[in-house]
Amino acid sequence: MKQTPMLQQYLELKGQVSDALLLYRLGDFYELFFEDAERAAPILGIVLTRRRHNEDVSSPMCGIPHHAVASYVGKLLEAGLKVAIAEQVEDPAKAKGLVRRRVIRVLTPGTVTEPELLGDGERRWIVALKESGGEVAAAFLEAASGEFGGTRCASRAEARELLAMLRPKEILLAEGTGDSFGAEEFGNPVITCRPAGWFEAGRGEELLRQVLGVGSLRAFELEPGEPLVGAAGALVEYLRSTQGEVPRHLRSFERRRPGGALVVDAAAIRNLEILRDASGERRASLAKVLDHTVTAMGSRLLRDWLVQPLGEPLDAAARHDAVAALVEEPARLAAIREQVKGVGDLERAAARIGLAQARPGELAGLRTALASLPEVRRELAASASQLLAALGDHADPLDDLRDDLARTLAEDPPALLGPGTIRRGCDAELDETRQLAHGAKEVLGELEARERARTGISNLRIRYNRVFGYAFEVSRPNLERVPPEWVRRQTLTGAERFVTPELEELERRITTAEARADEREKELFAGLLERCAARAARLAGTARALAAVDVLAGFADRARRAGYVRPRLVAGPRIRLVGSRHPVVEELSRSAFVPNDTDLDGLSRQIVVLTGPNMGGKSTYLRQVALAVIMARAGSFVAAQEAEVGEIDRVFTRVGAADDLARGESTFMVEMTEVASILRHATPNSLVMLDEVGRGTATFDGLSLAWAVVEALHDAPGGGPGPLVLFATHYHELTDLAGRLDRVVNASVAVKEWQGSVLFLHRVVAGPSDRSYGIHVAKLAGVPEEVCRRAREVLLQLERQELKVLEATAPAPQGVQMGLFAPADEEVVGRLRRLEVEKLTPIEALNLLAELKRDAES
Repeated sequence: MKQTPMLQQYLELKGQVSDALLLYRLGDFYELFFEDAERAAPILGIVLTRRRHNEDVSSPMCGIPHHAVASYVGKLLEAGLKVAIAEQVEDPAKAKGLVRRRVIRVLTPGTVTEPELLGDGERRWIVALKESGGEVAAAFLEAASGEFGGTRCASRAEARELLAMLRPKEILLAEGTGDSFGAEEFGNPVITCRPAGWFEAGRGEELLRQVLGVGSLRAFELEPGEPLVGAAGALVEYLRSTQGEVPRHLRSFERRRPGGALVVDAAAIRNLEILRDASGERRASLAKVLDHTVTAMGSRLLRDWLVQPLGEPLDAAARHDAVAALVEEPARLAAIREQVKGVGDLERAAARIGLAQARPGELAGLRTALASLPEVRRELAASASQLLAALGDHADPLDDLRDDLARTLAEDPPALLGPGTIRRGCDAELDETRQLAHGAKEVLGELEARERARTGISNLRIRYNRVFGYAFEVSRPNLERVPPEWVRRQTLTGAERFVTPELEELERRITTAEARADEREKELFAGLLERCAARAARLAGTARALAAVDVLAGFADRARRAGYVRPRLVAGPRIRLVGSRHPVVEELSRSAFVPNDTDLDGLSRQIVVLTGPNMGGKSTYLRQVALAVIMARAGSFVAAQEAEVGEIDRVFTRVGAADDLARGESTFMVEMTEVASILRHATPNSLVMLDEVGRGTATFDGLSLAWAVVEALHDAPGGGPGPLVLFATHYHELTDLAGRLDRVVNASVAVKEWQGSVLFLHRVVAGPSDRSYGIHVAKLAGVPEEVCRRAREVLLQLERQELKVLEATAPAPQGVQMGLFAPADEEVVGRLRRLEVEKLTPIEALNLLAELKRDAES
């Protein structure tokens, strides 16, 4: 195929970024060709045309204007694509032949830092995974904030839990891995593969030491040669290769250890609607209701705290101290919130600066933000909270950066780099070239006046001609006064024109002044960016401290407005709530919320079996208890009159019902999968919320499973109590467990019957519910009266039939309810419990079965 120079250049650049769409700069447009154009045009909603490169070659083509590139690139990133920018790197007017172009940057969903491309402000994580010996090293990075960390997952299942929590935009894997860890379930991130050498620990150690500015990684709890070092190094290499810069805002690495946080798994985050509600929106989520922050970085940190509550009670107590101090000092709270609001999104500013991508308008905003720091630090230093004072100390005032910006940057610079970016008086050379470019008349007038005085030629003038340029014009009567060093340039009818070396030099400087002013301004701005980048790590540290202050102040503001109370953190598995409310339902409901009490402990009230009708509030009650625990350990006050929260290590939930159509799993399969995870991972310090377990299958199957699950949760595998459990159910037979198991108690939601209707009181009371009231609920839902009437008739028949069966099977003494299961032969049950099934041969198993049958019959 015969290639034109432009086509050859395009194909060479495309070969460098084969997994990205290439935006090739042609004049005022970025053009896409071939398959790139065919993929991009329908996403961008633009017309697909064709370009003929020569007689033999033509290609599909589409283009976007360079001034609107951000909005178009944003659509491509949201579609899960990568975008490479091929920019002109020389002036087309000066180019000899084809203009040189270079791929200056690759934008990917996980590495983008431009404010206009970051969407709704959620975290945009990129995760690198490296599997080794059954374990998975996972490093994670958010380029837009510089947050960088990692952990070692003991299994693939644990790695999947991490992915579910982070919901990364991009996952980095070694070539040949061939497995995305089922990441399509967690927001369908972009999968990027890079050479296995990128993940080598030796290479990673060298990169990390360079970027983190240390001689040893042990300060970050990283050991030489461990797989996590390789995964973290791969992330740094990827960021450098896509952004074209070594990131300088990464000055810390946080290693997450098991037990460092209260674990809220993916199912709990979804079921409790912590980040998003059931419809996928934020309006009815816990994060939205609690978000009283005044900065975007504070809002993002709030969501991090809610999905990663503190595992150490002392740390949570320090946050409670800070919130309490702000609640008790409303004037200081208002002042801090107002000052922090003026700081803005320092976190993302630090990232842009660390990658040398900040624009003049962003630096002007940073200069304004830094002006608020001294007053914020003074307020925090005067606070009664040790945590707030410490955060104030960690907030570097960055006086040197603020002074540099004040000296160098114009008072009102343009948003993008251009004339007027650098302050007048900052650089003498720039001021002179600006004066020449924009004040040539004044400069020429000064020279003209000086030469008129020196020569005595009163009518001496500087004239301009397109051919000859600038010259001194002397009338013929004054020619004898012309100095001998002047050189004749042009002869006119009544005058002569002369030039001098000074005038020629001035002319040269004037004609090139504008171009030189632009070039000098770019040089000075690049120098300013470099000096700012050197301080990016300090800026990032300040951003993290002030984001935490913003969240704590938001907690305090919410507590004051909504009447939240400080929780007491106590030892052992314990939850006691007096007058607790669901914070989201309370906020959004038009009617008054009915508060309820909760009392759970591992010694006497370990499991509460909660019965009652639909619409009675069982699910809301379960959720509000779990949310109270999460809020308390995140550092917030809770929606209650009194609250005690013990040493909870994990929150498990099995609430709601939904098919997972993408994986071909039914409601019941999803339910049993979540129940299985709970049974495997719950500890005596866990909190388990189970809502209607077993309802997705036949009645007796579901009842049997629910019964067995409660029994399994009652006792820990090694002996002693199991986790704290709230178990909401319609299976009234489960209330019998309170008489069979020591630490099971019954509770129900109260209902009042009046004139054939029911009134839901939404009050949780001791003891079991006597009826389900399902037909009443159906009537309230609008089911026709004739259907409800027929349902009551069928229900009566079924109850009579069940009663006859029970009487015929095993009549119980009057006043004693039948047990769910017939009494079992204790000796046979004992033998079965002691049996090690995995060691039996088929013949031994058959013999044993026959022997047990004989024993049972005898």
